[in-house]
Amino acid sequence: ANANGDGTYTITMEAYTEGKVTTTNKTIPVDIVLVLDQSGSMSYDFDGNSTKDNNARRQYAMKQAVNNFINEVAKKYSTDADHRMAIVTFGSNAATLQGWTYVDGTGKTTLQGSISDLPNTITNQATNVAAGMARAETLMGSGYNYTGTNIQRQKVVIAFTDGVPTTGTEYDTGVATNAIASAKRLKDGGV
Repeated sequence: ANANGDGTYTITMEAYTEGKVTTTNKTIPVDIVLVLDQSGSMSYDFDGNSTKDNNARRQYAMKQAVNNFINEVAKKYSTDADHRMAIVTFGSNAATLQGWTYVDGTGKTTLQGSISDLPNTITNQATNVAAGMARAETLMGSGYNYTGTNIQRQKVVIAFTDGVPTTGTEYDTGVATNAIASAKRLKDGGV
């Protein structure tokens, strides 16, 4: 303690600890909804041209990326990190391709099978991303059904799309606005 000369004191303190310092890392499980574009343009190549070469199609690239992503999530799966996925597809309308599935070995096979079974060629489908996002919103809301013990969970929605939001062949402001509104509600809800 040192006197400051004005009736106050400055006290300097030091603290020491003994023992062992332990650092623990814990993975927080993730619930992921993949929202996948199945519009007609997914059959085109990346220059926007029609092609008969499946490997040159946007659909092929998306399927590869999604299957690789599923594989990476499966590598991180454990009883303490029981990651789950659901898959939504959208074109002119949206559908749940695969409901909530644990991304363990069996689930990985199921999820990747669903992706591999998507068609290579898609015709007459718009890019109604708003419908896909609304379906994701349902899965994260009233369709959310986790009953396990790892109740601290992260929630994520990932949208894969190549195109302009449409209900036909032209840009549709309503589709874009509704997709953004769904994304905002999801974010506000912790997703």
